[in-house]
Amino acid sequence: MSLFTCVEQGKCPFRTFFPYFAMLLCLGIWKSIALPKEAMLAQALTNDVVHQSSEAKQRPQDEIENFRHQTSRAGEQQKVAVAARTPVVPPMDADPFEPLWQSAPPITGFTQYDPVEGAAATESTVVRVLYDDRALYICAMMYDRNPGGIVHQLTRRDRIPESDRFTVLIDSYHDRQTAFVFSVNVDGVQMDWLLSNDGVIYDMTWDAVWNVKTRVLKDGWCAQLEIPYSALRFSKGSAQVWGINFRRYISRKHELDEWRMIPRKEKGQVSKIGTLVGITDINPPLRMEFLPYSAIKGISQPSLHTPHDLQLNVGLDVKYGITNDITLDATVNPDFGQVEADRAVLNLTTFETYYPEKRPFFLEGMQIFNFGTTSDGQREYLFYSRR
Repeated sequence: MSLFTCVEQGKCPFRTFFPYFAMLLCLGIWKSIALPKEAMLAQALTNDVVHQSSEAKQRPQDEIENFRHQTSRAGEQQKVAVAARTPVVPPMDADPFEPLWQSAPPITGFTQYDPVEGAAATESTVVRVLYDDRALYICAMMYDRNPGGIVHQLTRRDRIPESDRFTVLIDSYHDRQTAFVFSVNVDGVQMDWLLSNDGVIYDMTWDAVWNVKTRVLKDGWCAQLEIPYSALRFSKGSAQVWGINFRRYISRKHELDEWRMIPRKEKGQVSKIGTLVGITDINPPLRMEFLPYSAIKGISQPSLHTPHDLQLNVGLDVKYGITNDITLDATVNPDFGQVEADRAVLNLTTFETYYPEKRPFFLEGMQIFNFGTTSDGQREYLFYSRR
């Protein structure tokens, strides 16, 4: 969540945004105190798994079975994946069959969500997960018996193309409510968004800094993702337990395969995904971002005594992660000239036009004021920052 602070040159709109500040602060305190029981239970189970693994030197499969047995008693999901620590950063163009990637346990067993729910996937998919002190690395090998039938399409970022693609959902909070989604198609088009309220609310305006490389091979196509920890949010701890799920879309077959397939009749999404274990001894990175700007404006009016006038404007945006749940956003003399312009709308009704918020300063934590959709498909926002 965010604590918005705005200081403009010559005025301070603190009075205008005071209720907004108070609500954000109260929510932050409440969230810090009311820790989810599921997260506490998961941390306890993780510590137990890691303790047994370090003493008995269990193999990855033993670790999976051990965790699965405990989570079954706790009523959690039984799809478990294990990440392996890597001593070196995997090259983004590395062969998926190199020993470095092969050292990670394979993640298989995808199931169709569409078109035949519950049926086995028609094409094989193998995912492997590595990690180090800086980032999470995912290699997905999408086998295809007809590589020539793979559908390609180039689009702008965050425009979901009708082509073959791979998606990963990461619930690093492990609160079973929120998830970070990273998706890429066969041509390397990146898509990312946030899920909250167990997948009911999504935020497509969220953009993270992450790397991906895709390649078409003779027996399918491969995607390698590098997701820095700065793009995620997680608590400190010797061992991490995250929620995770993988999806593959085969365009020519209109087939959607999931590692942990969530049936249509079940409600929720993030609460039903699988579990990622094996990540140990990592710390949340320092999240601090500075975005300065400068602008020079020249005015030419020959009829005046001083026909030429130059104006210099400078400003600064600062983003600082106080905790994993609270982010401080500050701006001095803000200028949003770089923000994408609104689409032209011809409004002949008596109702005002709703414009989506695109300014980065106001996007942080906006999901707090998103209460889902109404019966007619419209979203309800408690706070509208464009008025």
